[in-house]
Amino acid sequence: MAASNLMPAYDHIVVVVEENHSFGGIIGNPQAPYINSLASGGALLTNYHAITHPSQPNYFALYAGSTFGVADSGIHNLPDPTLATVLQAAGKSFVGYIDPGSPRKHNPWESFPEGFTVEQGIGAFPADFSQLPDVSFVVPNLVRFPPRTDLVEYNLGRLADERGDDDAAEEHYRAALAANPRDFLSCLNLGSHAARRRDWPAALGYFQQASALEPASDDAESNLGGVYMALGDFTAAEQHLDRALTLNPQSLSALQNGALLRLREGDPAGARELARRLLAIDPRNPAALRLRERLGE
Repeated sequence: MAASNLMPAYDHIVVVVEENHSFGGIIGNPQAPYINSLASGGALLTNYHAITHPSQPNYFALYAGSTFGVADSGIHNLPDPTLATVLQAAGKSFVGYIDPGSPRKHNPWESFPEGFTVEQGIGAFPADFSQLPDVSFVVPNLVRFPPRTDLVEYNLGRLADERGDDDAAEEHYRAALAANPRDFLSCLNLGSHAARRRDWPAALGYFQQASALEPASDDAESNLGGVYMALGDFTAAEQHLDRALTLNPQSLSALQNGALLRLREGDPAGARELARRLLAIDPRNPAALRLRERLGE
């Protein structure tokens, strides 16, 4: 059969959105046999990145094409259009199927005007696949994890973050890291907690550990750049932010921090270029719009 560049016409598209662990923690891990069978028998994307941290703004970007400048897991009410409304306008259907207890931050439509009108419980997922909507998301809750101490502690940390209990979250992330010193995401989250407290030495240590565990992580490099900028070491900040953008040219945090760094260094042209790149990726990002206004554009 001759190769074709035509996009295939799918009857239904189902996107299963699972919480992330590091590539090395899943691929090749005998405790994750099913997802490894999918990876070996299908397409494995090895250079696929989130665009920011924590997870909620990534869900917004996936569902509505923008982070809207959100950098937290709080409650937000955001404007359409979204994937659901664009599909509906074209005569197509969308449903988000969720596990009981799935948090709002992982159910992005709840932050938009369509809200619960496009949401159903996972029990409504049809056994007859011909009855599926045109496009659907499946979102598990945070308690579906393998029976490993570090993953249990990590997910308990995420649940504590969801409640806003920083002390409990950090305790669980530290327990996860003690059980598995290669737990990249616990390092990253502990660094983020330390940065929010402005405990820059602790944040630096955790982000350096995360970078050593996952040298190709733009998240770790971008966070290192932010910490060095806070510490006034602009040379180191620039090195890490540039590396983050080399690893992932669409890293929103690296573009935003890089633009701010260029301004502090007295390089408005460099700041303007990074701001333009940021707006090209996320034109509704309020921080990027403020930055453009600050630059007189």
